[in-house]
Amino acid sequence: MREYVLDIRADNMLADTCRSYIESGKMGSAFEVRGDEVGFSLAELADVQPMNLDALVNDWPDEVEEQQELDEFGLPKPRDCDGPYFTALNYYSEEYEQGEGMDEAVELRGFEAFLDKAEPSDFSDDVHGVYKVGLAQLWSQSTWENGFTDRDVEREQAALSIERGDLLTIRPLEVNPKQADGHDPLEVRDLGFAFFRGDAMLPYTPYHDYDQYLIAGALLTLNRGELVACLVRNNSCTGGDGVPVDKDFCWRVYTPTVEVLKLGATA
Repeated sequence: MREYVLDIRADNMLADTCRSYIESGKMGSAFEVRGDEVGFSLAELADVQPMNLDALVNDWPDEVEEQQELDEFGLPKPRDCDGPYFTALNYYSEEYEQGEGMDEAVELRGFEAFLDKAEPSDFSDDVHGVYKVGLAQLWSQSTWENGFTDRDVEREQAALSIERGDLLTIRPLEVNPKQADGHDPLEVRDLGFAFFRGDAMLPYTPYHDYDQYLIAGALLTLNRGELVACLVRNNSCTGGDGVPVDKDFCWRVYTPTVEVLKLGATA
């Protein structure tokens, strides 16, 4: 078990969500509210009983994905980004008017995204000691300008290092987190938590607002002896070299899809 103390006055997403969960009585039994602080214990992977996560991976459909060409750094040449266009203004459209407030609108959009990605196995019984929370996408980006700024190859290599079947854990950050493996914690400080493989912090954050809600909610509803983990389904790279207003601007985005799980869960 690892002990943490969360300052609910902190200016980050996890602290904001924690205050809301305290008011609504949603906090899990792993948490103890002490004034402006919340103490909690999270299980380590070594603490939870052995479980057959391979059974989850084997339930996934086989993916036939075209192999991306590699560049001179051994990194994939990006595919074009063809995802749907969405802004915060869409939440005020008729599609989301049934939600009472922004939180419910975000949850509704997340539910629609889940149904779009879900497979029949996502509705099957859980493996013993594993509770399926849902599906999420993570995000890691790298930008540079040819001839002006350097490409962060190490960051991209770290983002690309995770693959199908890898298990990532989620941990809250300390108040002043140190850099890990060269990744600047400023990008995750606004979240209040980060993704790890072993003890190495990965350069990932949740992709969408509903992914943030899903993961933070899973973390804050943990019971004692549980932890939240992400089982990687796939990882893809999109981007481009040059944009209409700046031919020297280059960008890469890595977006793995993960299955969010509670490990050690008894219900």
